[in-house]
Amino acid sequence: MFCNTGHRSLVTDHCNKGGLDLKILVVDDDFLILDVIQEFLTIENFNVITTLSPVEALQIAVSDRPDCILADVVMPEMNGYELYIEIIKSYPDMKFIFVSGNVNEYDIKRELNIDVPLIKKPFTRKEIVNIIKSNHQMASGGNQPGVY
Repeated sequence: MFCNTGHRSLVTDHCNKGGLDLKILVVDDDFLILDVIQEFLTIENFNVITTLSPVEALQIAVSDRPDCILADVVMPEMNGYELYIEIIKSYPDMKFIFVSGNVNEYDIKRELNIDVPLIKKPFTRKEIVNIIKSNHQMASGGNQPGVY
């Protein structure tokens, strides 16, 4: 079941009941990766919004206020670092997780001087779910970010 959110056709909003009741925005320019992450998260009862466009993700962050954003690092239009910087300007408490097969934690720290969790491709459903749950717990004073 897909929910009509009024966003362009690049965006899907899959509504689930139960789970942690977290709204996750997933941004990746690769439709297959986007589809896999959406499937993994909906199985775990997360509310998932997906988009292929980082520019559109900026609009969704404002209109839908997700609890967490999972963003690929290497994308056209705008890379994941630039997306993070733009979103954090308006929403400094927004939880963010980078997803990449080409970047390591050191690169992120060097590039942005921040500690944002990174999940490396390829990944498993368990890895994606664990990093989201860990990131959610950090808001309550839990674990530190890292590479998963």
